[in-house]
Order: sequence, then C-alpha cells, then structure tokens
Amino acid sequence: MEDVDHVFVFAVRLVAVDQEVLTALEKAAAEAEKTRSKGAASKNKTDRTPKRIPVGKSDDASGGGGNCG
Repeated sequence: MEDVDHVFVFAVRLVAVDQEVLTALEKAAAEAEKTRSKGAASKNKTDRTPKRIPVGKSDDASGGGGNCG
C-alpha cells in the first residue's frame, strides 16, 4: 500500500507542477501579445510624416505677417 501512496503523492505533485507551468505559459503568452500590440501601434505612429511647426519669423511671400524686423 505504501507504493500506491508514493505514486499518488508523485501524481499530485506532477499535476501541481503542470498547473504552474501552464500558468507561466499563459502569462508569457499574454505578455507577448501585449508587447506585439504595443509594437504595432508604435510602428504605425513612426510611419507617419511629422508636420513641421513653424517657429520664429514667417517665410510668407506677402510680407504681411508679424515678426517683420
């Protein structure tokens, strides 16, 4: 009967380890998906051409703008 007890204890421990491994794999998969989705969003942002913000004197050809020296 002692052998059966050892086998049962081993099986219980094995199931517990399997659950820990499964939980770790699920967490890793969720983190990988989160990272992928962030990477896709940031890539889309960098693909855009940034708009230039004018600073200082206007280069307007009419000459009617402010900041005329």
